[in-house]
Amino acid sequence: MVRVTENRFRQDQLGTLDEAALRQSGSNGAVLRNAYFKTWWPDRRSFHSKDLAAFVDTTLVPLEPVPQGQ
Repeated sequence: MVRVTENRFRQDQLGTLDEAALRQSGSNGAVLRNAYFKTWWPDRRSFHSKDLAAFVDTTLVPLEPVPQGQ
């Protein structure tokens, strides 16, 4: 899911995907908004580009988890 998010992040940089779609896309949903991802990400962020890591740190990690059943 991080690679899908990176693809959409790059599309946004190229101007082919607007920011609202980037933030609301399925790749940024419950899969990346959970306690596991928040503990997993810090050890893996160095494997990704600095700009993508900064985007994930500021945009995805702070998001609140999606309540179960939604």
